[in-house]
Formats: sequence, structure tokens, C-alpha cells
Amino acid sequence: MTVVKIDGSNDSNFQQRRLIDRGTYIFEIANEPVVEKAKTSDNMKVSVELRCQDEGEFKGQAVYDTIILTPKAEWKLCHLVLACGTQTREEMQEHGVDLSILKGSTCEAEITIEAGGMNPQTGQRYPDRNRVSRYIFSEDNS
Repeated sequence: MTVVKIDGSNDSNFQQRRLIDRGTYIFEIANEPVVEKAKTSDNMKVSVELRCQDEGEFKGQAVYDTIILTPKAEWKLCHLVLACGTQTREEMQEHGVDLSILKGSTCEAEITIEAGGMNPQTGQRYPDRNRVSRYIFSEDNS
């Protein structure tokens, strides 16, 4: 038998995860985003783990965003970078997006709740989840 020692005094270890309410929050990029192949298509994607930094009940809670790298969807990656302030529009145009400097940076994002459903290809059901509807940045700083 393998026993894993946990923090028994941490009440959040024993509570079900709640969705973050719809609204605008400050997040820290918790992972180092990397480009990888999507599981269900030939597209490449960037997965981002955001950790809520606002004081209160949602502090530390994760929201995950998957940014597909296609000509019609790469705008969202640019908006993330502009919201984090790690690069300017000109820097991205000239050199591309540097994913290695995103981890630890903060950004503001608007969160919604996406209704769960069923994957028609696999029949797998999935629950409601938080979704980033937009990253917020000043167009003056882009």
C-alpha cells in the first residue's frame, strides 16, 4: 500500500472545486506555455494555466485556456501577450511571440461559464467549465 501524506489542515483539500463566477479577474500565468499538437486535429495549440490573484474565495483557483494556432485564432495569443505586457505589438510582429517569458506574468481576463455537454465523437460527457472570453489590454500599450 502506498500512502501519500497530505495537508490535513487545508480545508480546500476536502471541498469540491467551484467554478469562478462570471466577471473580470487578475490572473498569473502559472505554467510555461509550450506549443504542442492538438489531440483532435492536426492544428498546433498553446495551453495556458491561469491562477486567480484576486483576494477572496477564488484566489489561487485555476482557469485553463487552450489557444489554437491557426490564422483565424492566433489573435487570442497576441491578446494574452498584450494583456501580460511581456511584448509589444511591434515586438511580436518583428520577432514572434516569446512564450518563455509568460510564466509568472499577470494579466486581466474576462471569465464566462461554458455549459457542459457531450463529445459527439467519443460520447464522453464533460461538465460546465470556466472559459476566457477575452484578455483585457490597453490598445494604447499595444
